Amino acid sequence: MENDFKNEGRAKALIPARLGSMRLPNKALLDIQGLPMIIDVYRRLFYSRLLSNVFVVTDSDEIQEVVLWHGGECIYRRIKMKATKIELQSMRQRLTQTLLRRFKVTKHWSIHHA
Repeated sequence: MENDFKNEGRAKALIPARLGSMRLPNKALLDIQGLPMIIDVYRRLFYSRLLSNVFVVTDSDEIQEVVLWHGGECIYRRIKMKATKIELQSMRQRLTQTLLRRFKVTKHWSIHHA
């Protein structure tokens, strides 16, 4: 995808996407008006004038394949399947720090969901 509105001074978005949902299995790949949900979310953020980059962060081969096929950018991280909540928090913090260094970010906001 090519975004004419990209500007390196703008924010970057990371979309966490996993297939391991207990309540709604394979949620990220569910069809929404002809597109997988993850692609619908990706495109909405991609065309935002507030963001310079959008990345899907996943541990799923299937999600990575779908995102790349649709021209999106993906950060692929294999994590062990039975990670504890503490281990997941630690991995999220390490990944956040790595990305902040990579993009030379001086300020960041974190949105957490329940």
